[in-house]
Amino acid sequence: MKHRVTVANVWWAEAQSLAEARDLALAEAGALALSLGWTVEARVTDPAGAFAGIALGRPTGIAEWLPLGSPRARAAA
Repeated sequence: MKHRVTVANVWWAEAQSLAEARDLALAEAGALALSLGWTVEARVTDPAGAFAGIALGRPTGIAEWLPLGSPRARAAA
């Protein structure tokens, strides 16, 4: 089963595991935010389509992972 990654509300990629999806979301959100100059959100869903976490890419190119269940991730979902 595959985890889906969407970046800026656009389907981006699929990954075999949550760890792989998280790493992909962090890398892509960070790179896109750096090139655009604003915050970019990458969402990860599990194989059933349920929310699994969010990567927030900052304009500095650094991305932060907000896992499922964290207060900030619940507010963003």
